Amino acid sequence: PPPPPPPPPSFFYTHNPEYQILSGLVGSEMCIRDRVNTEEAVYLNLWQRRIESIGDKIISGNQNSFEGTVQIMATIDTKGNLIRSDILTSSGDKTIDTMAIKILNDSAPFAPFNEAMKNEYNFIEIVRDWNFSSF
Repeated sequence: PPPPPPPPPSFFYTHNPEYQILSGLVGSEMCIRDRVNTEEAVYLNLWQRRIESIGDKIISGNQNSFEGTVQIMATIDTKGNLIRSDILTSSGDKTIDTMAIKILNDSAPFAPFNEAMKNEYNFIEIVRDWNFSSF
């Protein structure tokens, strides 16, 4: 089994530790939602660390109080470029939604795919819930 993901930091980001690959998409794209192999788990861990590092800097500079959850989908190509970022479920707070997209955009580019992933996917879509809280 893949190594467990690191515990979420307390500042803004929590996630479901399970991921799922939608089997109908394998070969050209991948959607990480539930169970993944070791290659994808390593990639996702690197992606998450990058998001957390940039997010910590952005959030620490924000003087406003905020709390909410936004669901984001990031589409990443084989070179690690963020080719699309979408809010799938809004937090209901424009400040939080905007901050989430800023964190994602400022975190790019991400690591390029390794050879095994390049052979499997043209791009991947990562769907995550981001929980923001400044309290």
